Amino acid sequence: MATLNSVLKHAQIWGWNVPRVSFAELSMPKVVKGPVKTITASDIRRLIAAADEPLKTILCVLAATGMRINEVLALRVEDLDFDRKLIHVQHSVSPDGTLGTPKSEASKADVPLPDALAKLLRTFLEGEVYRENPLSLVFCNRNNRPYSDNRLREYRLSPLLESLKIRRVGFHAIRHAVASELIESGAPITVVRDQLRHSDVRITLGIYGHVIGNSQRNAVNRLAKRLIA
Repeated sequence: MATLNSVLKHAQIWGWNVPRVSFAELSMPKVVKGPVKTITASDIRRLIAAADEPLKTILCVLAATGMRINEVLALRVEDLDFDRKLIHVQHSVSPDGTLGTPKSEASKADVPLPDALAKLLRTFLEGEVYRENPLSLVFCNRNNRPYSDNRLREYRLSPLLESLKIRRVGFHAIRHAVASELIESGAPITVVRDQLRHSDVRITLGIYGHVIGNSQRNAVNRLAKRLIA
């Protein structure tokens, strides 16, 4: 804003025919976000059925929790609380491949560990694919380091999507799908906020307002069928 104001002032000094504008009159254009890229529940099931390990279990964690991919790749064995049926989201894989903190303070929280996912994770940890490692990572590469989400998407997810003729999306599309499914199933928006670990419900509303509209329409249709049909 200051740069733009300075440009206009210098244009006037140099004799250019520009209108006189005060700094207070300047404003940046409103940022318009495009629609979120999501994936259907049926396509997620197809992906999981066709994926090899460890991608299969990674996809299951994403689909059952709505966690971010770098939070899943940073999971340690001790983060899985099978007794209390919780996943403690404590870390996220940083761009340099180390374990850093999640996206925000609100993101550092517990999410429910469904029974079906707990069973899958126990099987994975007891299987041959799991590698014991110094960091106690649930998912680690051959160098005992966290997987790179970019490499995992490029070399594992994208080819799988192409082979199944599903449009190309990233791992984050599964997080959006989880939110949409929760809303469509009738979960309160505060529950969706807590599951996604947004710091403010307005963030959830801003991203998934269109889904809420569909959910409201479906609910009214069901109400009308019960009362006046």
